[in-house]
Amino acid sequence: MRVLHLASADRWTGAAAPAYFEVAALRAAGIDAIYGFVRGYTLQQRIASIDWAFPLIARRQDPLTFLRTGRAIRRLLRERNIDVVHAHLTHDHSIALWASRGLPTRVVRTYHSTRAIRDDLVSRQTRSRTAAICVINESFLGNPVIASRHPVFTPPPIDHTFFRPGDESVRAERGIERNATVIGFIGKMVPGRGFEQAIETFALLASDDPGARLLVVAKWSPHRELLDPLASSLGIADRIIWAGYQDDDDLVAHFRAMSLMLFTAPGSDEGHRAIPEAMACGVPVATFPLPGTGAITGPLSDRLVSASATPDSLAATARTLLSGDRASLTAFCVERTRAFAFEPTAARLLDLYASLETS
Repeated sequence: MRVLHLASADRWTGAAAPAYFEVAALRAAGIDAIYGFVRGYTLQQRIASIDWAFPLIARRQDPLTFLRTGRAIRRLLRERNIDVVHAHLTHDHSIALWASRGLPTRVVRTYHSTRAIRDDLVSRQTRSRTAAICVINESFLGNPVIASRHPVFTPPPIDHTFFRPGDESVRAERGIERNATVIGFIGKMVPGRGFEQAIETFALLASDDPGARLLVVAKWSPHRELLDPLASSLGIADRIIWAGYQDDDDLVAHFRAMSLMLFTAPGSDEGHRAIPEAMACGVPVATFPLPGTGAITGPLSDRLVSASATPDSLAATARTLLSGDRASLTAFCVERTRAFAFEPTAARLLDLYASLETS
C-alpha cells in the first residue's frame, strides 16, 4: 500500500505534527508513506532533512496556485501509484479531491477541530466524495454533521523514542532546586488558551508549597502584558519561570523538569497532544474536563481530570497527584501512552485503509 498524507499547515503546531507522526508510524510498519506540507515556512526548515517529507503545497492559496499544486500532486499520485491520500485540513482536502479525480486513489479526511466540521453545501459535497472520515478528538464522533459517516478516532501518535523519561538537567539550567515542586504549563500565549487559569491554579498550589515554581513554555506575545499583573496580584510573579518557546529536544527536557503539568484549554489542534507527550515523559497531567480528555487519559481519568473547569478544582486534583507515589504514577502515565505508540497508530490507519478497498 502507498499512502500520501497532506497537511497545509505552515508550522509544527496544529495539524502538522500529528500528520507527520502518522506517516512516521506507517513507515515504521513498513508502509510506503510520504508527507506533503506547505513550502517556504519554518516547518520546511524543521523537516528539510527527512527524505519522505516533501514541500508539495504552495505557500499562496489562490485559484491559480491551487491548480498548480493540484497538478503536481496528481502527477505524484500517478507516478507513485498512491492508494490513499489522507488530508488533514480543508485546503489540502480540496486539493486531494481535485488531484485524485478519475483515479483509483481514495481520499480520507481527518478533522482536527470542531470549527472545521462545517455543514454548508460545499462541505457536504466535499464529504460525499470522501471515502472515510477520521477525527483527532473522540468527542467529535457524535457530531451530528459527520456522525452518519461513522468517523474513526485517530488520536495523536506518540514517538516513544523521543518522548520518554530522562534526566532533569533543565532544573539546574534554570536555577531550580533539585527537589522543588515544578508545575508546568505549555501553550500559545494568546487569549483563550488558559494561561490565566493556570496561573490562578498555581497560586493556590504555591500557598501550600513556598518552594514551588511555575515553568511556562511559550513564545512571548503581547498577551504577557496582561499575565504579569495577574501574577503580581496573586503574589507569585517571582515564582514563575518564563522559558520561552522550546523546540525538539529542548521541549522534552522541559517536560522532564516538571513534577506535574497543567492543561486548561485546547490548542488550534484539539487532539490535546501535549497531554500524552508529557505523560510519555513520565509527567502526570492535571487537566480540566475538556471534551476528549477522557479518551486520552483513559483509566487514569479519575485521577488526572478535575471535577470542574475551575482553578480550585484543578488545584485539588493537582494536590492529590503531588501527594501520591511519584514512581508508580510516572509508570502508569507512560504505560497509558502506549495506546498512542507507533504500532497501534499504524494498525488503526491500516485497518481503515484496508476497509476502503472492499467498500
